[in-house]
Amino acid sequence: AAVKRRREADRARIDTAVAANSGPLRPERLVVELRKALPRDGFILPDAGNNGNFFNTLWDVFEEGTYIVDRGSAAMGYAPAAALGVKLAKPDRQVVVVTGDGCMTQVNWVLATAVEQNIGVKFIVLNDSALGGCLAAQKGLFANRVICPQFEQRTANLDAQDFTAHARSSQMPAARNSRRSASGRPGSRMTEPACTRI
Repeated sequence: AAVKRRREADRARIDTAVAANSGPLRPERLVVELRKALPRDGFILPDAGNNGNFFNTLWDVFEEGTYIVDRGSAAMGYAPAAALGVKLAKPDRQVVVVTGDGCMTQVNWVLATAVEQNIGVKFIVLNDSALGGCLAAQKGLFANRVICPQFEQRTANLDAQDFTAHARSSQMPAARNSRRSASGRPGSRMTEPACTRI
């Protein structure tokens, strides 16, 4: 009975997040919208880190081998690089990466590689201006003593990390604070939606 109540409470929370149509994007809503936009045989690679947790519990897989995930913390940043290999192996299928700011920081070179080698991967970077997993661990384990970056010194026009600008510097089309999926467009693209802290 307790498990059933917990599942119902989780489902109600998720339904509320999915229904929210304004303000920063919740990861739950991204999962639902992306599942609608990506073909059943399209590949999704959620990166390690907090953003991947939502995909592990909410993503519906329709075709074997199209959900590629490595959940170890040491694997942060694997998904953008792995997606290049998936697209090279399956050039006729759509390949989408969902990664966080911490993961993308480690492998931002993949954007230039995708453009230079014409590897049509779609990148979605959830930039919540924090290394969320580290932040949560430090708060929980060290009585709120936090030493990891939180990028609290944000201004109206500048986050501590601007992945859209980085993608554009690599000649990759990129959109910031957009909820429109780039999954159906040809070529590499990067989307950096405004999102809540994960």
